[in-house]
Amino acid sequence: SDGEALQSLFAKHCDEGLMTEDDLRNVPEIKDMLEQGDLLSSELTEIWKAAPKFPQVVDPLGEEDMAVKDKIDVDSFIQVYRDIDDLFDNDDAAEIKEEAVVAAVAVDDTVADAEEEDGDELKEIFATLGNADKLSFSQLRQWEEITVMIEEEKTLGEDE
Repeated sequence: SDGEALQSLFAKHCDEGLMTEDDLRNVPEIKDMLEQGDLLSSELTEIWKAAPKFPQVVDPLGEEDMAVKDKIDVDSFIQVYRDIDDLFDNDDAAEIKEEAVVAAVAVDDTVADAEEEDGDELKEIFATLGNADKLSFSQLRQWEEITVMIEEEKTLGEDE
């Protein structure tokens, strides 16, 4: 299972059942994501900060000026790994949403262009049929679409 694979991965890279942030960053799968830019260092830092920590341990060799290092256990490692995975799920969802927004904008632009073309066509017809301010009923009846609606389709009555 996924959990067993992550436990095995943790076991290969942990030190006495615990892992520091540096150890985490050197897990080959995570290191590759960082190097390829799929995972930002700042994203990993945020995930690390949110992970439940094992009680703090002083560096026994003094290599870090007796710095206290946070460490995670296998359960926290699994959570960190799943949080990283969730970032990619969110990226996919964001991409789908972005594509939908782009498509919607394209449709809106197409509709706006069509409405503008229809408006221009109506202005031309109106100008052709009468003077610029108003049309008489007889002039309106000269418009082919109106005549079809009244006489053939019966979708428009004489009194409308």
